[in-house]
Amino acid sequence: DMDADAGMKLTQARAEVLQRYLSDQGIDKKQVSVNGQGNALPIVLNPEVGAVTNERVELMVEAL
Repeated sequence: DMDADAGMKLTQARAEVLQRYLSDQGIDKKQVSVNGQGNALPIVLNPEVGAVTNERVELMVEAL
């Protein structure tokens, strides 16, 4: 099981990869904010059942 600090770093890194991908597709980096959540906001609370479900990147798009 991953400790909270390692989980936070991993989710932040995943979010930054998504930000780079979107930037490579022509979206200004300033339009995409990233924030790794680690285990802070699980969508499934039982880690034995939902560990894979909780490993995700959520994307919210806002108009400027």
